Amino acid sequence: MSTLKYFPTLETKRLRLREMTEHDAIDLFGYYSDREVTKYLDWFGPSSVEAAKRMIVSWNEGFQEDRLIRWGITLKSVDTVIGTIILTPVRGPFHWKLPIVIGYELARSYWNQGIMTEALRAVIPYIFDEMRNHRICAEVFLENGASEQILKKLGFQEEGIMRQHLWHEGYGTWHDVKAFALLKEDAVPTQSTSASCVSALNDYLNAMDRRGYLNGSVLVAHRGNVLVAKGFGTADAVHDIPNTPQTKFRIGSLSKGFTAFAIMQLQDQGLLHVDDPIANHLPDFPNGERITIHHLLTHTSGLYNYAGTLQFWQNDMRLFSASIEDIIALFRDEPLAFAPGEECAYSNSGYILLTAIIEKASRLSYADYMRTKVLQPLGMLDSGCDNGRTVVKGQASGYSVWKAFIHPEYEDMSKALGAYGLYATVEDLYRWDRALQSSELISSDSLTRMFSTYPDTYGGYGWFISDATVQGMTRKKISHLGDVGGFTAHIARYPDDELVVIFCSNMIISPVERITDDLARIALGETVQAPPHLPAIEVSPSQLVPFAGVYDQRDMTGGPVIITYEDERLYIEMPKRYGVRYKYGMTPVDATGTQLTFVTDFVDELVRILPPDSEACGQLLYRDITGTERLFIKK
Repeated sequence: MSTLKYFPTLETKRLRLREMTEHDAIDLFGYYSDREVTKYLDWFGPSSVEAAKRMIVSWNEGFQEDRLIRWGITLKSVDTVIGTIILTPVRGPFHWKLPIVIGYELARSYWNQGIMTEALRAVIPYIFDEMRNHRICAEVFLENGASEQILKKLGFQEEGIMRQHLWHEGYGTWHDVKAFALLKEDAVPTQSTSASCVSALNDYLNAMDRRGYLNGSVLVAHRGNVLVAKGFGTADAVHDIPNTPQTKFRIGSLSKGFTAFAIMQLQDQGLLHVDDPIANHLPDFPNGERITIHHLLTHTSGLYNYAGTLQFWQNDMRLFSASIEDIIALFRDEPLAFAPGEECAYSNSGYILLTAIIEKASRLSYADYMRTKVLQPLGMLDSGCDNGRTVVKGQASGYSVWKAFIHPEYEDMSKALGAYGLYATVEDLYRWDRALQSSELISSDSLTRMFSTYPDTYGGYGWFISDATVQGMTRKKISHLGDVGGFTAHIARYPDDELVVIFCSNMIISPVERITDDLARIALGETVQAPPHLPAIEVSPSQLVPFAGVYDQRDMTGGPVIITYEDERLYIEMPKRYGVRYKYGMTPVDATGTQLTFVTDFVDELVRILPPDSEACGQLLYRDITGTERLFIKK
């Protein structure tokens, strides 16, 4: 008889870990038949459904005899076993003085969704708190990098390599394994639920707000808990309406993730396939037999990026409303920059073609498809497509900067569509994040393909996928930046940690990427300080005037930096993203010899200048919020 009174059922936000019955044998046999699942185990799994039934019976008997606990992992939404976790004592029956050995496997269609990490986070406290054990051991094939990353993320320490330690029945070979262990006192704390973490997030945000960095709404959520959701600054400077978590913002290229999602939905319905040549859907488009939907999704089509030039934003974007055919005409006859699939270059043009393919396959407009097939089913009722003409209640106004807040130039949003045409709230984008974690509205296979990392590309479909180092550990990061019409937004998702950080701003120059990265590090337990406040110093006009002038940078795009003396202070005019020029006031904060250091208004970036009569002959060093420095020389 087991010393445990009953089999322990554990639950997380998405998962239920339960005892298995013979009815689970079909599911178990199904994924064990995949050699990719079993190649790092010590056998190839049961040979039939009947063998799987016998295996389940054996596991349950082992539980009764205190020899093992084996949970079946299921999604709460679908009670189907998709993996297992096993605990065994190092010898004999379970005892609180004996270390526990842990093992696990997961069906391939559920990889890269943070499921095993989430399941293990439920099991580890059970071992330490309920079973009262002090040490958990794990053994990993040297080649099994994915499992090694999971263990390290959970705080396991590598203890060495055991040579020819494990015999694989299927291969008939001995294998070296890495030994890992986690002690109770070393277990990774749940930072996100602690009051200290929430306090640290708020301290950082308040410091950035005081510096003028924040004009928008921020949301941070960790493991299903919303830690911060608040607005900063003004949604409407004319009527002095504040931003809140319910304020609607244009999200720019974050829209691409929704477009990719729609494509995968249509693939699930058999209406298209990502490997289709686009000629199957747009028969008259040049090079349509060479370009696939996959190429469009991964920015590897070679298409000319119609929205990638300053001329487009200054001229074409300000014309009257355009049809999708008008937009395609902007780039359809341009030569390919490279053969499809051979290189990667960011292209809005590809996502305009994806928009056209969605409309043709679904027989709905892109806006209607998004509303009825994605946004409404996910409860994203404060999100939609922005055509620039329909009045959207609760939507912020976008702003740029020219000495002070200004309205940006008019931009015709009818050209944006599936490339950068949606609006949303941070609360709705959090609903979007949760849906992407639980395979809502698309199959798990499609979700896996959407977030697979494709070599020599930005990552997945509609998303950038990269590695981020936090607390000395490598973590998978899925993110995207968007900016359009006085708005900028960034979403950063860490699926293995169930962490999402969202910042939507209606001030185009807001450093949203830097801030979301900092907030993520804080949520994961790292100490992050906001940039220090540098108090202003008194500088006479006679000292300031000599710094005015034109400063050039070699190979610079967008024109020179211009320093002017106006209203008894200096202003800096310079190009930033897309070559668009902005003008900020400069506050002096340090004077060392003939060198002056300034902080710019709104973006708090540093400018150091030496006057023309110095040895450096009028050098200007500009350091932006990311720490990137550029050197300019006065003409």
